[in-house]
Amino acid sequence: MALKTLIIDDDPVVVLMLQILTQQIKLDSESQSFENGLLALQYLNTQYNKEDVYFIFLDIHMPVMNGWEFLLELTHFADPKNTFVCIVTSSTDMSDELKATQNPLVAEYLIKPIYKENLLEFIKLSSKKYKNYPESEDV
Repeated sequence: MALKTLIIDDDPVVVLMLQILTQQIKLDSESQSFENGLLALQYLNTQYNKEDVYFIFLDIHMPVMNGWEFLLELTHFADPKNTFVCIVTSSTDMSDELKATQNPLVAEYLIKPIYKENLLEFIKLSSKKYKNYPESEDV
């Protein structure tokens, strides 16, 4: 079993910040980043393995394929027992948050900016809900 962290966001500053934070909490030292949902989906279509554990940090508003379109496609093959999505967005629209809670893959909905404590809480929530992945040392 391998731990895979995907950061899907079109803002390079957010991507860099999430890469640094995931390294700080020892979640993943080699996260993959994608500037839109289509690129991430293409990667997962060829690399997804039900034996691995996936933490996906997903922006909603992106060009080419947005976060909602990505999630719709991801639900066709991803397993909620090993795939944990954290919506990372600037949207404060309550309908977006409600929509996120209705998707079985979404474990957390966070509004930017994101801090180390937010990621640790996401890991803790996922661990309580699923218990099928190695925990970070900081959790």
